[in-house]
Amino acid sequence: MFIYENGIFVSSLLKENNVPHGFSTRVGGISKLPHTMAMNVGFGRGDDDDTVMKNINLLCKMSGIENTNTAFSPQIHSRIIRKIENNSFVSPLDSCDGFITNVSGVSLLVRMADCTPVLFYGKGVVCAVHAGWRGTVSGICEEAVAKFAEYGVEPKEINVAIGHCIHSCCFQVKEDFVDAVVNERGTEFASRHIKKGEDGFFADIVNMNEELLRASGVVNIDVSPHCTCCNPDLFHSHRKTQGVRGTMGAVISL
Repeated sequence: MFIYENGIFVSSLLKENNVPHGFSTRVGGISKLPHTMAMNVGFGRGDDDDTVMKNINLLCKMSGIENTNTAFSPQIHSRIIRKIENNSFVSPLDSCDGFITNVSGVSLLVRMADCTPVLFYGKGVVCAVHAGWRGTVSGICEEAVAKFAEYGVEPKEINVAIGHCIHSCCFQVKEDFVDAVVNERGTEFASRHIKKGEDGFFADIVNMNEELLRASGVVNIDVSPHCTCCNPDLFHSHRKTQGVRGTMGAVISL
């Protein structure tokens, strides 16, 4: 179950494990531009870099995270997840779509404005991934589970929270999208998660990620019911605003 408190959503599953984390909304930041107001953690959206960094630090505090050593990077819709092995890094780091660490005093940030943020915790290890549709079908959540194994954490020991993103009610796609999913995952997978309606095809990225996680052996999964495109007053949505928007973040720490 997801709980809204102090301008962010938190997963009850992660909260029960005392994991500091949060999924931001448009609430709680200091951005003043109409399209980024008020919580924008994305660079290049109109806010100056200092404002964005202050918003990132505010998001961490809102999420119960006291450190300000936050890992983030340009996101490229890949399945690349970088290990953070100490706290001497300086962000932004090399391009990727996720981070994993067992180092305390470090926070992991991924950003979204319709794409799916996924946070993981298991036996002293945390991970954050940005799962756009390309990252989803190429298996970024499967990659995260494989990374946990490198720390000796089994899939059944991992707790996963899939945050707010665009849902199938709003995620209309074209035939080239369908073809790409078929080529990557097969016809049966595509037919389970892409439905044809009167206006075209509609894809369910949330269920894609959940299926791939469960197929990887993950049992404990919390899924947000909220669609970013349906609720533009609360969430930044790339599709709803045709790209004129701010960026939300999902952050986690030990």
